[in-house]
Amino acid sequence: MLKIQDLYSGYGNITVLKGLSLDVPQGRIVCLIGSNGAGKTTTLKTVMGLLKIQRGQIEFEGINLNDISTATIVRHGIAYVPEGRRIFPEMTVQENLKIGAYSRLEKKEVAADIDLMLNRFPLLARRVNQRAGNLSGGEQQMLAIARALMSHPRLLLLDEPSMGLGPLLVKQVFELVKEINREGATILLVEQNARMALEIASEGYLLETGRGVMHDPSEVLLNDERVKKVYLGE
Repeated sequence: MLKIQDLYSGYGNITVLKGLSLDVPQGRIVCLIGSNGAGKTTTLKTVMGLLKIQRGQIEFEGINLNDISTATIVRHGIAYVPEGRRIFPEMTVQENLKIGAYSRLEKKEVAADIDLMLNRFPLLARRVNQRAGNLSGGEQQMLAIARALMSHPRLLLLDEPSMGLGPLLVKQVFELVKEINREGATILLVEQNARMALEIASEGYLLETGRGVMHDPSEVLLNDERVKKVYLGE
């Protein structure tokens, strides 16, 4: 579904990704693990067209994503939930959801999908007319995911969805990720909690200094001695 080949990307004159290659098969949850600065977030931002590709190629369902706009990438069926949620704090919950569907033209269907999201996320339904900035961290994360789902993505990029959340909310978020995947969305997940990410993913990539140094089924990575020691805290 998503194929990245020999990708070089970064920020200005700083190259972060240095020849990264990976595949995300349709219908799977694939996770990226690694230490801070390994290039995980850079990978997602480059797929979304937020960072310029210096070298290499990104394809989604056979479509070359090099040098096309983020808006066009969204229309092709990719959505992104960024690290830190990045909701629009001065807008209401409902307005944030509408923005998630900005690329869609069918207004009646958009209104129906907002109702669907509010049924799916009861906490948001009770705050639908409140400013998003007044929501708790967990509610903001739910809103960020719901906003991304409003574009009907076939591929969902999730960057650190558990960041800053308590254990109970983390569990709820990961259950939600699995549910979204069961409903048909493919997911590329970046998560500092490597154990939880590997437990819900079918496979994972270990990134170090902008390169993929391991790619295996999740159960293999969970039992790898080096991964356990360095990334799983064992």
